[in-house]
Amino acid sequence: MRRGWSILGEEVEASDVEIDYTGQEAMSLQKRRVGQLLFRKAVMIRYDTRCVITGLRHEDLLIASHIVPWQARPESRLDPANGLCLNALHDRAFDKGLLAIDGNDRIQVSQELHGVEANGQLTAQLIALHGHPLTIPQTAFPNRDYLAWHYQECFRR
Repeated sequence: MRRGWSILGEEVEASDVEIDYTGQEAMSLQKRRVGQLLFRKAVMIRYDTRCVITGLRHEDLLIASHIVPWQARPESRLDPANGLCLNALHDRAFDKGLLAIDGNDRIQVSQELHGVEANGQLTAQLIALHGHPLTIPQTAFPNRDYLAWHYQECFRR
């Protein structure tokens, strides 16, 4: 079996190709979210710097996750009640609609994950949460209208 590549229509042997792994850097202009640090601080204070699902308390691993995404409702972007303190895994699942909070304050996990053959810690970290109540003091509970919006608009049933 021949191991080579076709580069611009020409066959090239793998041994003939020099690979450069140094990478490059480039300068660019980009938008930034003004007020995002204030939002993060307010969400961390609101939830005592704890993941609302696991209780994890390592600030470097926690994200102030928007319930209603930044782009969807400009008027709620910096509202701390539009935030959840989540660890990186649960933040990603929540953002992608694989995790949500229903109208009974229970964690819902998308059927897409239930159908996946469990690999590693997926069952323990996500699927096992399905139906568990979100245990947050009422004084810190997120806005239920935002949670309902996320459940309706983002959650992948």
